[in-house]
Formats: sequence, C-alpha cells, structure tokens
Amino acid sequence: MRDDPSRHSPVLGPAGAAGRPARRRRGDGAPAHGAGRTARAAAEGEPEFRKLSGLEAWLAPAVAPASMHPRRARMAVVTWMGIFPVVSLYLWLVSLWPGFLDLPFLPRTAVFTALIVATMTWVVMPRLTRLMRGWLNPAAKG
Repeated sequence: MRDDPSRHSPVLGPAGAAGRPARRRRGDGAPAHGAGRTARAAAEGEPEFRKLSGLEAWLAPAVAPASMHPRRARMAVVTWMGIFPVVSLYLWLVSLWPGFLDLPFLPRTAVFTALIVATMTWVVMPRLTRLMRGWLNPAAKG
C-alpha cells in the first residue's frame, strides 16, 4: 500500500498519529520548535547551535556562545587532573579486593570503568570544573 501524499508535509514529513503532523526533526542538534524561537527573540541575529562531545559537555558552561567554550588543551588538562587520581585510587582499592584480580579481564574491566565513569561524572568533574572555571573560561580582555 502506498503512502497517501495528503498525509505528508514538505517541512514536517509524514503525519503522526491521528493525522497530526509529525514533529520536525533536525540533524544539527537545534531544537525543532519552542526554544529556538525564544532564543532568536532574546538574541541578536540567529542563535548558533552546536552538539557537544562528552568532554565539552562536562566543561562547557550551560548557556554560552560556541566561541566561549574552553580550549581543547585546557579541557584535556582538567580531565587528566580528575582521571589520574580517580584511576590511581581505584587501582589501589581493587588490589585490596580479594579475588577481584582473579576475575576474567572483561568483567573486571567493565566494573573498573563503570566505577571510574560514575565517579568522574557525578563527583569529580562537577567540583573540578567549578574550581577551575576561571582558568577554563578566562574573562575576555576588552
């Protein structure tokens, strides 16, 4: 059975449930509706949307133009400052855990990396980025 052309919109694509237009999907990470209109109303010109990688999501301010994001080298230094002590601590702790080193490689690595990621995401990086915010995002010299 062929699609009914009357159920398609050139902008929105196929109609959603009960004949309602489907939500617009954009591949550039920009909101399809709502927030984009609000940002355009508050900003001068068109807003710039950019997807953040994992490290940038930790280190970038919540709302800032793309030009104000920290340099990658500074992000790398701050990330290392968090990773080094966390990995060192967990390596020491697992050496004390009887039988942990006897586990097969993949389960042992999965537990180890899960502990590191959780610690970095919810404990270390929020505090470290707050502590290092002046160095990560120095005030613009005018």
